[in-house]
Amino acid sequence: MSETTNDRVKCASTLSVSFPRAPWEQQSKGGQLEWTEEFCRALSQGVRKARMRGALYRMMGPLSEMTKEELAKWTQHVRQGHLPYNKRCQTCVATKATGHLHRRVEAPSCFTLSVDVCGPFRVKGHTPEALDYRYMLVGSYTMPKLPGTTCDSGDVIVNNPAAGVGDIEVPGHPVDDVDQADMDRLNAEYQELVKEVGDKMDYQVLRYAVPMRSRRASEVNAGVRQMYLQVKADGLEVFRLHSDRATELCNRRLREWLLDRGVLATTGEAQTPQQNGRAEATVKFVKAEARLLMTTAQLPKQTWPLAMRYATTRQRHKALGRTDELPCFGTPVHVRTKIYGKAGKYDVDNKWAQGVYVGPSEDVQHGHVVRFPDGTFVTSLHLKQKLINADELVDLEPREVELPLPERRVRRKTRLARIQGEHPLTAEEEAAELKAKCLWKEGDWSMQAMLTLYECLQTARGKQVSGRAASSPGSSWYTGTFVHGG
Repeated sequence: MSETTNDRVKCASTLSVSFPRAPWEQQSKGGQLEWTEEFCRALSQGVRKARMRGALYRMMGPLSEMTKEELAKWTQHVRQGHLPYNKRCQTCVATKATGHLHRRVEAPSCFTLSVDVCGPFRVKGHTPEALDYRYMLVGSYTMPKLPGTTCDSGDVIVNNPAAGVGDIEVPGHPVDDVDQADMDRLNAEYQELVKEVGDKMDYQVLRYAVPMRSRRASEVNAGVRQMYLQVKADGLEVFRLHSDRATELCNRRLREWLLDRGVLATTGEAQTPQQNGRAEATVKFVKAEARLLMTTAQLPKQTWPLAMRYATTRQRHKALGRTDELPCFGTPVHVRTKIYGKAGKYDVDNKWAQGVYVGPSEDVQHGHVVRFPDGTFVTSLHLKQKLINADELVDLEPREVELPLPERRVRRKTRLARIQGEHPLTAEEEAAELKAKCLWKEGDWSMQAMLTLYECLQTARGKQVSGRAASSPGSSWYTGTFVHGG
């Protein structure tokens, strides 16, 4: 306690006050005594310094101003190996502090496209456009949830007004009383704001993927533009593009291109991937889905760009509530092929070939990309799936054919017409010949059999003859194995 005297006034205080040398009292207009303005100002400064000294004492805790009890606590803290964690200890902060707390955002910024580059991948990716892809540009678009649509749990952000800002996760040490009080205060403020505004809207995420050969600024710019146009093609708007502080994502040309289209470019802090969490989650999503699709379809690792694009396309189809059916990745399909520059050499070849479905086309509207076993691709609108190979299901019974014994023996070269006879048999003669062969096989040489054969021969038309033979009535036949004479 300090004591100061000025003329007739004495002041005793525990504050550190620099009192003015001028008188501390003055007479008012009404004749009453009152404090001077300089004295009041000195007192207020002393009170303010005392409050600041208390705050600094609580934050810094200099040893010169510590009590014996506080010094004993710090001694015990050091002897215990800095356990538990104390946010006022310099050693604990330098070795265990996690920095800024990343809280769960309940009301994210809508119509925002978060992008990131993943790679390089060890295996070069193959697509119909190129065979040397090493990187993948992924994007996560946040928008209000559409009514009547179903999304996976990882693609929906449920706005629960009673949840507030959520739990504060601080790895490495528990939440102390100060942080808990801060969290409770923020939760109360959030609930009051939601109660006033009435915001109970849920949100959903759309995922995009664009393969790239390298991560040069020129190729990243082209990939961002393609992704921006894909979002526009889905009937959506982009107001903000968020990314990390990578050089290829913060180049001047990309920012100028975005500003010309009314898109604000924002970034997070350097070496802080948590501030671009939605894009990082999309990177994890496309990698996991690509491994699953390639394993299920038994396709080589070179198809990872196609698998990632198919996974994002399928996710958007489901999130946007589209009803058109998307074939499964790796499904055996038949596609109509075309051969160019071969003229008519392939006229009798099949026009449909079998391959596997690897995703919709990004160039041809309503087109499909099919991969053949030799590693080539084709994009076509003519696609047929779920075809059944009936030839493999049905086994045809073997059919035995009894070949007739040769009737004549050819002993030298001769023409086929001479062997078959220059005058082929008529239909009636064929019937008679067949009847004779049947009787011969049965061994029926009876009179009745001969008369039946004779009736068949009567129906046969005789040979056209000329001369004296044409004037004689009746017909004649030569029968028997050997016929002598004429």
